[in-house]
Amino acid sequence: MREVLEGALTEAPTFAISENAFQLKLPSGLRFHYQRGDGVTVSKPENISDSEVGLFLNGSVYGAIAWFNGYVPLHTSGVTRWR
Repeated sequence: MREVLEGALTEAPTFAISENAFQLKLPSGLRFHYQRGDGVTVSKPENISDSEVGLFLNGSVYGAIAWFNGYVPLHTSGVTRWR
């Protein structure tokens, strides 16, 4: 996994976004890279649990993937039903 995301349009200490890719780098050393058309790559240090991987994969990473593919990710705690 590359240290720097090539062609990044936005960069922050923990993430970078380019036209076709997303990279999430956590202080714990856990890293995710999504490239449109290639899927997700995970780099996991030994001390990181599978549940921590799942937390970020099912949240931040899948939210970014949805956005890249034309969907608007919406956290369900932000939805209410009016009668």
